[in-house]
Amino acid sequence: MNRVFLIGRLTKDPEIRTTQSGSKVASFRWQSMMVRTRMGKKLLSILTFLLGKISGSSGKI
Repeated sequence: MNRVFLIGRLTKDPEIRTTQSGSKVASFRWQSMMVRTRMGKKLLSILTFLLGKISGSSGKI
């Protein structure tokens, strides 16, 4: 089993739907910001957006 931990915020409510075969699929938009500093000086700022889908038939979504 793989586990993924995302730290950030959802930018829109997740959308959950059921496919014709009965599997559930959750679509989401996620955003995170990373700031790197050294000795109190800001070196790098990265803003990341992720469009994702999670699907499964045996687990809960």
